[in-house]
This record gives sequence, C-alpha cells and structure tokens, in this order.
Amino acid sequence: MSNVREIPLSEVGLETTEQAATRRGQSPATVRKLVADGLVPAVVVGAGRAARYLVRPCDVDAVPIRGKGAPGGNANAKKEVAETPGKQAVRKKPGKKSRNP
Repeated sequence: MSNVREIPLSEVGLETTEQAATRRGQSPATVRKLVADGLVPAVVVGAGRAARYLVRPCDVDAVPIRGKGAPGGNANAKKEVAETPGKQAVRKKPGKKSRNP
C-alpha cells in the first residue's frame, strides 16, 4: 500500500498551457511559444511528443498581450502620406540641368 495520492493541478497552483491559453483568450501555440522563448517558466511532464508544459497562472499573466496590428503595416498612414501634396521628396542631382525648358 502506497501513500501516493493524485493532487489536482489547481491545488498545486499550476495549469496546462491549454488552460492558460483559454483563460487569456489566446491559442495554446502562443502560450507554448512564450514557454519556448523563455518568457514563461514551465514544468515539463512527460517526454517527446507527449510532453505537457505546466505553468503558473501568475507567470503567464505577467507577459503583456500584444495585438497583431494591421497586416502589412498601417494602411491609413500610407494613404495619408500619398494623398498629402508635397510629402514626396524629389531629389535632383546637383549640377544636372533639366531637358525640358
């Protein structure tokens, strides 16, 4: 007879990356990337492809959530520059005369 009993992760203060992602409204891959980048410390349970990462909720919450932003940059800023006259600089080589009189 052994004295080993199973303790729920919530009692230990750990949660899986999937639980952390659901709580934060992100994908599990994002939380796993934070662990892989070293921004969130984790405990690894298992090995290889079956490995699970357990993280503390306070460690995951300490990393700020970044938005993706506009794809390809801010299209409104580009439009504003293009529509504003005089914003595009025309460079001429010094000493070079124009062919048109």
